[in-house]
Amino acid sequence: NATYPDSRMASEMLYHVGLCHLELKQEKEAVDVFKRVIAAFPDDKWGEYAEEKIGQIKGAKTLK
Repeated sequence: NATYPDSRMASEMLYHVGLCHLELKQEKEAVDVFKRVIAAFPDDKWGEYAEEKIGQIKGAKTLK
């Protein structure tokens, strides 16, 4: 977040922003946020979760 960008919880917070976009059916915005998580926190578990979530989104699109 802008106030505490180095917070150890920043990666988790940003990941949950992506989840909120998914709940609102805003897949493009969710993917964009998940990509930010991966770029900013490549060695963090939330970056790994974001990669998984992008895979799920893309997988769901191919099934449609």
